[in-house]
Amino acid sequence: MWDIGIPEGLEPEPDLWVVTEDDVNIPGRRVDDHKYRAGYVAVLAGSAAYPGAAWLASQAAYRTGAGYVRLLMNSGGATAMRTRLVETVLSDIGPGDYLADAGPVLDLVADDRLGALVAGPASGATPTRSRRCAG
Repeated sequence: MWDIGIPEGLEPEPDLWVVTEDDVNIPGRRVDDHKYRAGYVAVLAGSAAYPGAAWLASQAAYRTGAGYVRLLMNSGGATAMRTRLVETVLSDIGPGDYLADAGPVLDLVADDRLGALVAGPASGATPTRSRRCAG
């Protein structure tokens, strides 16, 4: 460590918190729960070039307790996912591999039962690729 002249009393305290199993509480389901009470998650995911990101995000929603998961993808990406995600509702939100019209997405996420929206898996990191399905 190098001394850069900051007096000891003014040095900031580390702002770090490690999450352990004891910090996490995922409640179990009640016997009268239904899929929407357990949690409705929508995943707005990217293109056919990166189907694994959509798959991982959808599976993560189920593994953390969601009762209903809807995957929103353009037809270019949806084709790759149809046989992989049998428990996920797949909504085709437009032709091709890019999101050209946000209207269908806005209609789907306007559902009052929706508890969480995951936006961006496989949307890319560059301006050109960020216009893909999740962009």
